[in-house]
Amino acid sequence: MATTESLNYVQSLYVAYYGRPADKEGLEFWADRADAEGNAAIVNAFGTSEEFTELSSGLSSQELITNLYQQMFGRSAEQEGVNFYSDLLESGESSLAQIAVSIMAGAQGNDRIVLNTKERAADYYTENAPSYDADSAKALLSGISGEDAGADFDAAIQQINDMQDLSGVAANYQTLQTAEASLDLANQNFTSALNDLENSSLFDAYDNQDGSDADDLEAQDVTDYLKDQQVELQTSLINDGTDAELQQAVTDAAAAVRAVDGKFNADGTAGGTLSASQLFSNYLTAQTALENDVSADGSNVSLAADVNAAIAAYLANNDEIDSSPGGSATVLGDIQTAAETYLGDPSSDVNADAFLDAVGTAYDNVFSGTNDASILADGATGDSVESLLTTLDQRNDLADAAADTESAINDATSTDGEFGEYQAAVDAVEARETLRENIETAQSDQATLQAAEDAVESAEDDVESAQDDLGFDEVDLNGAGPFTGTNSSADLFVFDKEATETSTVTLEDNDAIYLGSGYTQGSFDADGNVDGDDSMLEYFFNEDSGVLTVETFADGDTSNVDLALTSDGTVPITGISVTDDGVVTVA
Repeated sequence: MATTESLNYVQSLYVAYYGRPADKEGLEFWADRADAEGNAAIVNAFGTSEEFTELSSGLSSQELITNLYQQMFGRSAEQEGVNFYSDLLESGESSLAQIAVSIMAGAQGNDRIVLNTKERAADYYTENAPSYDADSAKALLSGISGEDAGADFDAAIQQINDMQDLSGVAANYQTLQTAEASLDLANQNFTSALNDLENSSLFDAYDNQDGSDADDLEAQDVTDYLKDQQVELQTSLINDGTDAELQQAVTDAAAAVRAVDGKFNADGTAGGTLSASQLFSNYLTAQTALENDVSADGSNVSLAADVNAAIAAYLANNDEIDSSPGGSATVLGDIQTAAETYLGDPSSDVNADAFLDAVGTAYDNVFSGTNDASILADGATGDSVESLLTTLDQRNDLADAAADTESAINDATSTDGEFGEYQAAVDAVEARETLRENIETAQSDQATLQAAEDAVESAEDDVESAQDDLGFDEVDLNGAGPFTGTNSSADLFVFDKEATETSTVTLEDNDAIYLGSGYTQGSFDADGNVDGDDSMLEYFFNEDSGVLTVETFADGDTSNVDLALTSDGTVPITGISVTDDGVVTVA
């Protein structure tokens, strides 16, 4: 039997690639192959089926990518993502199945919740639907969206349960199964919400809230951090003044800088034609240009991550380029090394400078062709590297201009330190703004975690209520037993077509066995042998031996499981009653 990990992986492929739950046979076939060959080995084979050929007929690469987003997340894709993956598909660098796995692996936030919900609903359909219909199964998952995934999940489960038309014990058991599935999903979503905090700008602050990052992040860490920041804000308002007072200090300090006497050169040395006010204006202009560039193209950290990934994609199919006549130095690899070091500690100015220096070197080498043309190989991955290097080279120029103008105005006002006082005033305003932003972010993160935690508590209450309504303690007939109940309460032994093996089951008068829906009592031939009908699921009970024979497939007698029913482990039970919905009790 396939491993749970492979079964879960294959189910996620069905949801992502075909937009439907797996049928049992397909699930087991691909999961067995995944166990034998590995997940990566089956992806492309999985994506070349007749079903895919029919689904993709006449669709453009952009439409295929858009369909993946709809199937996984119930929403349209961002055009940037569509363009990126379409380029990979059209260039042959990635198959659609590989792209589906990539999109699936990168899901975060609400997308991850929707995908988790679809996968859990798909698991429930595969396990519990009495018959499989691809169109209705696909429609079931398409009804799950990001607006209220929890309600959509409940509605999907109810549709599946309605297909079974159970009542009494069977209906209560199905209600319990639904509640347990909802609890499992709620726990997964809560874990996903915690994991998503790794992408929060405050993750390190949360993780070190108790003075150590050795333990796992908990919701309480976020709450404690929020309280600390709120106390710090109140203390700052008392000691440092209101936001308006801090801003007025910036205005006053800027006026003092502009009022400095003297004429200066562009580098801030005395004896030129520029006033301190003009040097200060040059500084503000350069700073604004740099800030606008960061706002438009992203921070140095985000660009480092982007260029690192772009180079990795390029080098996967192309050779490195050399910066020395002997061909021994690696240009793109040097950027990757510098980028990874920088990303490992983004707060280090040394790492930032080393990364930007590597970019400058790489830019000169990449664009060293005729008329400054790029020497990278043609293609989407090469274009991406060239674009990012150009953006970073421009960032270097802007950063140098900002640094030069800052040095100039600082030198021109060095006698009394007016520019230093201006910077201190600006730092105070920015510190206040950062404090408020941190509080706002922490409040948002806390609200997300609280909602996920509330969902878990609600699901736990539903499970407890369903267990009370069922009136039995559940005993799963997994494996070969023997199986005995709790003795102190009524037990419901649950038959599993995939997991139950021939075994002994000890029943007390108030116990029951749940076979599932769709079973019909079969007969024996004249010799006392099972006489199965290949067109239906059947059970057979031998009153002499106390053996309940149950089919796992409607195939006559080739998939039968024998359950020896006893009252004390040895004495056979000679009479049973079976309801229309598959509940077996001692007669």
